[in-house]
Amino acid sequence: KVWQLNRVYEITHNAELSHFLTTYTDGAKKQAEVLQEQYQKNLGITVEINQVTYKQRLQMETEKDYDMVVTGWVPDYSDAYSYLELWISDGQYNHSGYANAEYDKLLKDSQTETDAKTRQDMLFKAEQIFLGEDSALVPLQLRRDQYLINPKISNFNVYFVGYDFDLVYADISE
Repeated sequence: KVWQLNRVYEITHNAELSHFLTTYTDGAKKQAEVLQEQYQKNLGITVEINQVTYKQRLQMETEKDYDMVVTGWVPDYSDAYSYLELWISDGQYNHSGYANAEYDKLLKDSQTETDAKTRQDMLFKAEQIFLGEDSALVPLQLRRDQYLINPKISNFNVYFVGYDFDLVYADISE
């Protein structure tokens, strides 16, 4: 999950009241309460939690009707581009309003770059711009699932991205 920040400078420097948008689940509420406490304790900023249904949260994100929001993304494939493409200025999932021409150019150019090292360097530079120079969001966690698998099962493949697991080649021994 990532914590998308909208109006970070104004919120943290003017210590104004901020609203924290999250989905109406127990887990999301607990996460929001921890962040709320940290804002108050460490920055002296009062944050109100606004829990809504998942459908409402998506609509409010699309309309950029929030100050801060916790949201998540699981990449479709194992490549940095699967994360970074989310914040292309006119991207479908860019609900933060983030825009940076250099970032956009690096991502666009990476699509046609044939040298793997050069492409990786381009994506790394884009990530440095996004997370470092622009501080467009704060990564909170990386999802990891654990599976308890019977030793009689072989060829049970677990993936970090896309489908969680693949049973195509799985087998059970007697």
